[in-house]
Amino acid sequence: AAVATGMKWAQRHPEAAMTVTSADPEVLVPVLARLRDEANLRVRLATGAAEVARAEFDPVKIRAAFQRCLVEAAGRKHG
Repeated sequence: AAVATGMKWAQRHPEAAMTVTSADPEVLVPVLARLRDEANLRVRLATGAAEVARAEFDPVKIRAAFQRCLVEAAGRKHG
């Protein structure tokens, strides 16, 4: 099975997400139990997710990166 882009993102940000790559529900059960039982883990993940979101999903940064891509693409010779 292919790993989805969201899964790759989560694996790069263990401070912000937990991943389960197995299709076996028995693998998911202990992960969900940890989330249920460990308040510190929930707080750490929530804090990490908020920090990553501010850093990676800032609309100004995204727009600037997109504009750089457009300028670069416009400057390339085709053919």
